Amino acid sequence: MTEEILWKSKTSNSKSTGFPGEIQDSIASFRLNPFSLIIALDEHGEASGSLFWDDGDSIDSVERGEYLYVEYKFSNRALKATVIKNGYNGITTLAYSTIQILGFTSKPNVIFMNGNTIPSNRMQYSSNGKITLWISAPLSQELTISFEY
Repeated sequence: MTEEILWKSKTSNSKSTGFPGEIQDSIASFRLNPFSLIIALDEHGEASGSLFWDDGDSIDSVERGEYLYVEYKFSNRALKATVIKNGYNGITTLAYSTIQILGFTSKPNVIFMNGNTIPSNRMQYSSNGKITLWISAPLSQELTISFEY
């Protein structure tokens, strides 16, 4: 079985011909897209993970401290994104666009992001336990999203 890889370049929406320059342009373009975060809660309603982001080219970004490192933890009905290292200058244009959390047992009454209520038209609860939030927040910003019942 063969899988085709589709690349969306800056100049076209067609399939890649496989030429290295085209793929490189496509990856560079892809790296500017907003982020979607997907969180799958365990049977205790908890989850954790991390994000490492650098320029995608340098082999010594860690040694130079030119990277972003974020730790995510969901517990006690709250998601906390803690920025451990914010040394990558290119991160200023990147943002979260959606956060999906899988494993909710009921719909929350109110959702807060950094103390502010998320409007009901910016969230969706599905009966399968998935909550989708449409937000706009810089990737380099610490987040606390809490759910009240």
